Amino acid sequence: MKSKILVLFVLFVCSSFARPIVFDFQNEIKNAKKIVEVTVLRYENNTLTFRNNATSIIDSANVRCCKQLEKSVQEVDIINNSNGRGQFLTMSIPAINENVLIIIDNRNEVRLFAYKRDKYYRFWTPISSNSLTLFKYEFPALPITDKKSYNVGYGCFDGCLYPIDQLELRQ
Repeated sequence: MKSKILVLFVLFVCSSFARPIVFDFQNEIKNAKKIVEVTVLRYENNTLTFRNNATSIIDSANVRCCKQLEKSVQEVDIINNSNGRGQFLTMSIPAINENVLIIIDNRNEVRLFAYKRDKYYRFWTPISSNSLTLFKYEFPALPITDKKSYNVGYGCFDGCLYPIDQLELRQ
């Protein structure tokens, strides 16, 4: 069944000329230059300006995105909205004044955002592929939902969960 879902996904993506991005979540964590909890201050010319919540230092990073959220990520995340009014977070950036975790690579580009959801960080990527992103992960990372339509083997569309107490921040 999982292979059928994967085949359908690949066919859908190919027919829409969109290339999915596959994130190897553990590699993203391992290769991150910075993993910091921040307050979003502004976006301008593909640059995110933020305040590091641990040090209060104002800093910036490059961000590639499609849309800025106008409400908190918890409010708009489709996983939290059983009424069908939510949205996928892929290709989105948090609202101004939102407190989130960011993962920045060695080119000073934001690769991933996350918000706190119970005992976990709920990760997603702002990077656009005109398609949902597939997160490949290993334990202790988990899928964002138990809905079968989101999960393919050890992968989940639109993000993954990671235990807060297992993630080491890097300033």
